[in-house]
Amino acid sequence: MAYDRRQSTLELRVVSGQGSVPPETVPAIGALSTQAAPPAVEVPARVLRKRRLMLLGFGSTLVFAVAGAVLWGVSWPALIGLALGGYAGMIAHEVVLHRLLAHRAFRVARATRFALAALTMMWPGRSPIWWAATHRHHHKHADTADDLHSPGNGRWRAFAGWLFAPRSLMFPYRETGDLNRLPEMQWLDRFQLLPFALSLIPCTLAGWAVGEMWPGSGMNAGQGLVWWGIFRAFYPLVGMGLVNVLAHEPSLGTRAYETNDTSRNVRWLAWLTAGTGWHNNHHHYGHAARAGFRPGEFDPSFRVIEQLEKMGLAWDLREVPEDVLAGARAVDTP
Repeated sequence: MAYDRRQSTLELRVVSGQGSVPPETVPAIGALSTQAAPPAVEVPARVLRKRRLMLLGFGSTLVFAVAGAVLWGVSWPALIGLALGGYAGMIAHEVVLHRLLAHRAFRVARATRFALAALTMMWPGRSPIWWAATHRHHHKHADTADDLHSPGNGRWRAFAGWLFAPRSLMFPYRETGDLNRLPEMQWLDRFQLLPFALSLIPCTLAGWAVGEMWPGSGMNAGQGLVWWGIFRAFYPLVGMGLVNVLAHEPSLGTRAYETNDTSRNVRWLAWLTAGTGWHNNHHHYGHAARAGFRPGEFDPSFRVIEQLEKMGLAWDLREVPEDVLAGARAVDTP
């Protein structure tokens, strides 16, 4: 794969010992958003192999979790832990991957940034560098043919399919020069599943401990592995997928700002996604540490950032400018 940083497209070729191999093609990444459709490029065979392995791994994990849920059952502690652990992961994704790394909405020490990123990878969402790169690209090309997860290119693709699309797998890191130069971020990029795999150990042990201390709860180690370990890790992925689709749905929410995309503010979705559902606000001014701009716009992720600031772990929180606040429509968001 040859990549020229001066170009807006990728140049990809597949070659075998017997000559050129007819590859699949996908739209180029970084093509001009004014084009009707990005030009097609060839997909390397190694990318297709990686895609198959990812689909196999994801599918096998899901099948194992479902089979484990049937085998080891479910209990109230398992469901409570699932809800709390899943929502914690949603906040972690929103605070760390989205607002800190992708938008640089506040600052932290280098060691703190690594620790927060590693913690967030306990709810896997690919690597922090990849997440920031694809999201910055999304803001530049929102709802165009060059947007990797616009619902205009298909709702299922926007919800989850884009994660496994060849175009997504070969996404270049040209948008993230600030993160590319950090060895610790490169390490997380290389071993992106390690934090999640390690997190399964305390989840399993915690399930066993609850079952031992409270036999009537019905909790056991297997439930800890499945419900607290695996299923809770899906929450941020599902939450972000819902935002990709529903926060661009014309029949839902409202638009406080006129933007060059179809983003909308959806109150109930903001509650489910730790503030991410204030999508129109965010697309209008994405640099702010908060997504809920006005009173009553629930944004727990911003409250976490405020607590980090009070603890001395975060500083230089970027606020919403007064002219941006004054420019919002006087509307009630359902």
